Amino acid sequence: MKVKHKKLFIIFSIILIISIIVYIAHLPVVTNYLDGVARIENAEIHAYDKFMAKQSHSLPQYFSNLNLKDKALLKFDETLLFNYRKPLSKFLYNNEYSIAVFRIDTNSKIFFKKDLKEEYIASNRFNGVIYTRDKLGALKCYYNATINLKPSTLFFKIFGDGTHLIVKNDTIAYYYSKLETLSLQYKYNGLQDIYMSSDETNTPTEILFEKKNDCIYLFIMTARKHNETMSPKLLYSLFASSN
Repeated sequence: MKVKHKKLFIIFSIILIISIIVYIAHLPVVTNYLDGVARIENAEIHAYDKFMAKQSHSLPQYFSNLNLKDKALLKFDETLLFNYRKPLSKFLYNNEYSIAVFRIDTNSKIFFKKDLKEEYIASNRFNGVIYTRDKLGALKCYYNATINLKPSTLFFKIFGDGTHLIVKNDTIAYYYSKLETLSLQYKYNGLQDIYMSSDETNTPTEILFEKKNDCIYLFIMTARKHNETMSPKLLYSLFASSN
């Protein structure tokens, strides 16, 4: 038995020594491989950096043209700066509602009655698109970080309980919804420039498109908590210059 145990010990020792030699011999290869993987991952991370939003606490100059009302309760929160799209500024109203303000540049004169096409249907976020992720109140938000289009037509999908159009003319389009999803595209079934969805359940949300000085402003106001209520036309009373 002792001879047998001794043979097993010798065999085990030989296997262990061979394993150590193989490991040491391949250590540079393994290290170089892991370093290569890390370099690729870092390169990919830095490649995406140019698409990501950067926070700023300055209000873009062109927002000074907006007719902001009830300023005592309206508090500027932050601006998100992008390389490939116009800045997005966010506000808080009475600490109960969050508001996002976008500017959309256009190639031609857009009249909402004929150039803003709305559908009251649910939409899913596209895959394979680089989005900047953010939150607005109880909404999850995705902003296409790679395109800076100047549209001539707007395709707007909005879905949720009680969704309806409040007013629409050539310069104003105003919607209310206990929102589940919304998306904005510049071609029918094209890439989504903006996609939002309710974080938990239907969330009171108002959406205002306003044309001003050959630009289109998009205002989205939502409750910070999904079970909050919202007074009718609250967003309109705060921002619409034709009010």
